Amino acid sequence: RQGASQQELLAGEARGPGGGRLVELREGDVIVEEEELNLKYGAHHVIKLFSPVTMCMAVVVATISSITYYTEKGTYLVYTPFHEETEDVGTLAWQALANAGIMLGVIAVMTGLLVLAYKYRCTKLIHGWLFMSS
Repeated sequence: RQGASQQELLAGEARGPGGGRLVELREGDVIVEEEELNLKYGAHHVIKLFSPVTMCMAVVVATISSITYYTEKGTYLVYTPFHEETEDVGTLAWQALANAGIMLGVIAVMTGLLVLAYKYRCTKLIHGWLFMSS
């Protein structure tokens, strides 16, 4: 409404379909507070998630740097069988991709097994798994 004061606009409030306040500014121009709350809710939770993830990454980097097992040459993990030392970029690239594919496959299989254990309510198996992996 043209020429309307702020109080007149607020007096014309209505409720939206989701229960949020609708404030009519002009004819056909409506602000939905619910959408604003959703944006704030999402951003707040992303920030809350960012802190523990950053701390976890810092702990992993500190662990890898301080434990000599991870920095020794000639010691390789079971799930990274391709570790040929060569100057050929193509060979290094396919070895890195193969090792990454193996790792992704292991993660996918373990995740599938965990989902199946959850689906069939094998809580003792899940508890044992969590105990052994930590």
